[in-house]
This record gives sequence, C-alpha cells and structure tokens, in this order.
Amino acid sequence: MHRGLDGELAFELPRELELDGLLAACFDGEAGRARLERSCEGYDRVVGKVFDDDEREGPLRLLRADWALCEVRDDEDGLRWVDRCARGEVEGADPEAARRLARTVVGAFELWVGKELWLRDRLRGICARLLDPVAAPSQVDPSSPSALWDARIVLEPEGARLCRVPFVYPEGALEALERRQRGHLPGRPRLALPELRRAWLRWTRARRRQPFEL
Repeated sequence: MHRGLDGELAFELPRELELDGLLAACFDGEAGRARLERSCEGYDRVVGKVFDDDEREGPLRLLRADWALCEVRDDEDGLRWVDRCARGEVEGADPEAARRLARTVVGAFELWVGKELWLRDRLRGICARLLDPVAAPSQVDPSSPSALWDARIVLEPEGARLCRVPFVYPEGALEALERRQRGHLPGRPRLALPELRRAWLRWTRARRRQPFEL
C-alpha cells in the first residue's frame, strides 16, 4: 500500500511487485549486480553515480535499476533484460509479468487536475487519463499543470496506471524544462529523461541554493 501524493489516500500498485520480482531475478547476487553495473554504464555517464548519502537515495536507485531492466538494449541483439525475462531466458522471472512490463512507458509527465487526472509526457507527447486513485492536489489552476512527475506507466484501454510512486520534481523544474525545450535547435539531440534526473541530483547536492536548471 502507498499513500497518495498528498498523504491521504492509500492505493496498491500491482505492477510494482512485478517490477521488483524481475529486478530480483535479473540483478540479485554477485552475477546479477555485475549485470546491473554493465547495463548502467551509459546511464551513469549521464546521470552520475548515486551515493548512500544522496537525498532520496532509495528511489533514485530504483529509477536506475528500472532503467536497466526496461530501457537499456544490448548492443548485439537489441534485447532488454525485460525482453529476456519475457522469453523465459532468466531463471526466476515471470514471463507473463515481463510481457506486461515490456510495454511500459517512462517519461517526464505533467499532472493535469480537473474532474479527472491526466498525464502528459513532455518528452514524447503521450497523453492519458490516470486511473489510479491518487489524491489530487487541492487549490490548483486547471489551466496549467500542477506537478512534474518522473513516472513509469502501463497503458490500458481506459488510461494509464502507475508502476511505482512517481518521483516528483520541485517547483521550477517544469519552467526549466520549458526553457530547455523552447531553446532546442534543429539537428541537435532532444532532452532525454536521464538529463532531468542529473539536474535533480545536482540541485539537491548543491543544497537547493540555486534555481533548478537543465
């Protein structure tokens, strides 16, 4: 059970248990930890290493491990670890759960509050109604997003469900993202989610003395 983001509403995330099971099958033990570190080499070059004394160290490590499971593709066969689990190639992994999680989407989602809650991914433009009973923030302007979430979702016919409790970025992060995207030049790589995570780490390690910047 998890508390709603305003601390009032409890709800379950079935996909979180499935994610944890696949992470254990792929990355537990000495050999698994070595696989995790190899899979995260590119991620760590962008985001930076997570240390024990980092703020929100636990969620940051989960974001990293989920990325290794669901986003990183092998240079030779193009498979992700979640794909190998779905093919029955990883001992202890549930192939059915892996097939569901192979279709998850991770992004930087605006939260829009109205009669229903909607998510809009600022990186890919995906929009979906949020199906989980998350307690909406009170006293928000319905004409603008109320929060920026780093979230992994699974899309269903009726909308989106969360796979984990979202990583919530601070006030100012959405404005920084808008400035970065407005200044994008044709032909240059677009902002990737790990860059947003790197900005959060740098901001917190600087004790939040400076505005959040990308």
